[in-house]
Amino acid sequence: MAKTEFFVKMFQNVATFRDVVTITEQNNRNGKTSYYAFIGYDTRGKTIRRSLGQDKDKAYALLTEANQRIANGKLSEAANVFDVAADLEIKAAMRKLQGHNVTLAQAVAFFLKHHRPTAGNLTVEEGAKLFIQNLKKLGRAKKYIQSIDKGYLAQFVKAYGKRHLTDI
Repeated sequence: MAKTEFFVKMFQNVATFRDVVTITEQNNRNGKTSYYAFIGYDTRGKTIRRSLGQDKDKAYALLTEANQRIANGKLSEAANVFDVAADLEIKAAMRKLQGHNVTLAQAVAFFLKHHRPTAGNLTVEEGAKLFIQNLKKLGRAKKYIQSIDKGYLAQFVKAYGKRHLTDI
């Protein structure tokens, strides 16, 4: 019972937890894989996960360390494993920003402002169709629309068709 109470305090809303933390892999749209520790469920049934970064070896090492600490009853030390993973992710992001004269806070603000448009996410294919429809509405010449549709736009759609416009 002490184990459950500790996890409720440690992760705030965790109502049920797993005796063994497992790892899940998530393939991102950029082709990279992110690793997450699956800890349990909150009071609403939502999965509680903690990011372990994109390095597979480090993610599994952190997972093994957390499970060893839990198995040995060192629950407060298990919480530190997830803090270390978050710190590593932050430091890696800051290294990527070096030389660009931008802070992590500025990069996050830019991402939140531009990456998720309020009107939804369009793929390149969908955007191209809307662009051609708009040209027709504007009364552009049929020959002009065909040259765009069959020319460079077709090549762009062929190369990036299924990707979201916000990712290009």
